[in-house]
Amino acid sequence: AKSFSLLTPDGDTHLLDVAYLAAMAFTAPAETKRLMTEWFGENKVVDEFAFVGTYREEIGRTTGVSYKFFSFPQNPGVGLVSIRGSESLLDWVVDVQLWLGAGLAQIIRAMIPLGWVWTPILDDLVYLVNSVESDNLKRVSYYTTTTSFIDDVMS
Repeated sequence: AKSFSLLTPDGDTHLLDVAYLAAMAFTAPAETKRLMTEWFGENKVVDEFAFVGTYREEIGRTTGVSYKFFSFPQNPGVGLVSIRGSESLLDWVVDVQLWLGAGLAQIIRAMIPLGWVWTPILDDLVYLVNSVESDNLKRVSYYTTTTSFIDDVMS
């Protein structure tokens, strides 16, 4: 079995620790430090909210997707990005726009006679529907922001 280490260079990280860090995307910075200390211990995990805030100001994208970057002082060079899910009506609209192509293809396949015949080419149909809206999807999707952040942190 493969494993990875966040807290220290030579220790394994439990899946529950990763789930806890994912849940931390929903907490305020003032709460995060206390919760991290209670779960991991003193100075084991750092919420880099000031770093993320500065980065977002530099790229001019202070609204939109909410995410946190956690560093591990005892394991330099290792970090984890925790992305908050949909929180506003606009986020839900973006989610609907992203998933609409796949959902419509499934609905159409279920409604037409012998819909199962289309299953082998369903991927192509979804690709065709999404290609029409691909430029709009890139503009509204949040993954481009978080991917750029990760790429910039790694370089």
